[in-house]
Amino acid sequence: MEESKYPIPTHDPTTGELNPRYEELTGKPNPLLEKKDYSMDNKFQELLTITMEECGELIQECSKAIRKDQYHANKELIREVGDVLCMIRLLYKYDIITWHEVEEQILIKEDRLKRWSSLL
Repeated sequence: MEESKYPIPTHDPTTGELNPRYEELTGKPNPLLEKKDYSMDNKFQELLTITMEECGELIQECSKAIRKDQYHANKELIREVGDVLCMIRLLYKYDIITWHEVEEQILIKEDRLKRWSSLL
């Protein structure tokens, strides 16, 4: 197959959906479909590592929202908040946290915000 001067995208950069015609157009399997050759043996380490990564991505989207003045109906921000909440649910599912402990911490944080912030 002749090489194009424009690379065939593996996915849609806006939606993240895989390009369904990648293999047809390139003659190669989409590299995003290939199984990764790594795994973490410790599920707790994997859970916490992915949680850290998702929190980092949320931090980036918060920064972009501030820079672009896009606070409401921000799809990227909503996506990252959803990813972080998913990981928080998994922390509960794997018994790393309890909802009772989290609720207690929420109350403590709200008290601090009342004292040091105008948010509450």
